[in-house]
Amino acid sequence: MSRLETAWRAIVSGSPPVAWAAPARAALSALTPLWRAGVALDQWRFRSGLMPTVTLPRPVISVGNITVGGTGKTTTVRWLVRRLAERGLRPGVLSYGYRADAGRAGAPWVLAGGPGAVPASASSCGDEPAMLARSMPGVPILAGRRRAAAGQELCRSFLVDVVLLDDGFQYLRLNRTVDLVLIDAVEPFGFGHVLPAGTLREPLAALRRADAMILTHSDSLTDEKRRALVERLRSLAPARGDVSIACARHRAVAWRDLTTGRRFPIHPIPEGTWTSFCSLGRPEAFQQTLSTLGVRVGQRIEFPDHHPYQTADLNKLQNLGAAAGNVGLITTEKDAVKLPGAGLGVACLVLEVDLEFLEGEEELLEAVVRKISAAGGSG
Repeated sequence: MSRLETAWRAIVSGSPPVAWAAPARAALSALTPLWRAGVALDQWRFRSGLMPTVTLPRPVISVGNITVGGTGKTTTVRWLVRRLAERGLRPGVLSYGYRADAGRAGAPWVLAGGPGAVPASASSCGDEPAMLARSMPGVPILAGRRRAAAGQELCRSFLVDVVLLDDGFQYLRLNRTVDLVLIDAVEPFGFGHVLPAGTLREPLAALRRADAMILTHSDSLTDEKRRALVERLRSLAPARGDVSIACARHRAVAWRDLTTGRRFPIHPIPEGTWTSFCSLGRPEAFQQTLSTLGVRVGQRIEFPDHHPYQTADLNKLQNLGAAAGNVGLITTEKDAVKLPGAGLGVACLVLEVDLEFLEGEEELLEAVVRKISAAGGSG
């Protein structure tokens, strides 16, 4: 994270405590009504019809969240694509392409799945769609700012039965069949405030729109705390008595050598001391995974979310690791797509993870499939 974001999180979370946090928190709280008013105005524009919405000819599943930061949306999209494909469905994916050029001037970038596909360069299309394209060859993935238009192009040009909208809970222009909302078990309610005094994108009442929820990073809680959090989530969606709630964690499944592309089992753990680096919304989740695996990390380097690596960054990583006598570098799949294909000149391992459910996977999947079938999807 950047220094500014680190300081902001320290203010809103109260950890670590700093002397000037109280007045800073009061100043941020004074701005919160402005954010709430902006959210309410945006929602009113679409509800009133002042801003037109788009309905695609295929069912749409939005995968989103209610807080800023990493809840595992892209990993969840990949899980959902694979599970729907097992049911005989043909999914396609829409992605925004943060900090990228994709579709900025008009037509979306087609990353995979058919004629006109372009190389999934993270600098062009964004790190998350590039990661999806690499791990799901053959699945049509469109990236662009105008996701409603991208969805129309996806349904027009590709054989898809269902459309997955990555990070779509607040994207009201595109009507959806299912709103799947991810809740981070570590920071479920944004420290009790919407931006900028907390990390909530919108008030908790927005969870009434959710058709299903996944409690991610739920292995960080005891069984008792996890059950209590699930009940709290149900109470926040009182109008949706049929909402499905599943609990999941991110499980490390393999290592990949950045230079050769060779994959090998997660165990045994690579020997020696390593330098870890990432650019995630919640970098501590990556560090926790490495710690749980037993990886010895000598240095932790964190960049802002979606950070586009420059030559100076790569030189810094190489030099710091070498100066400390570390074996090499370890990073994430999302970061790996932004690194040179020929490698970094030093050993670099990519940690691959998948979504693993502790409970509720099949029930949630059945609920999603029922809704898209009723809306006209096959399966």
